[in-house]
Amino acid sequence: MSEVLKIVTGLCPPSATDKLVEFDFTSMATSVPETWTRDTGCPVCGDVAMASRA
Repeated sequence: MSEVLKIVTGLCPPSATDKLVEFDFTSMATSVPETWTRDTGCPVCGDVAMASRA
């Protein structure tokens, strides 16, 4: 829920960007099993796509 508030309000950048975050609700633990970098040439998340969303 806090990630949604960060995106909607724009007060600070989301902390889960570029990460796969797993939540274990039985133990209330989180882990980050995978991270990646944004491909600037990607038509979905690249520089051109980000500029059109601004």
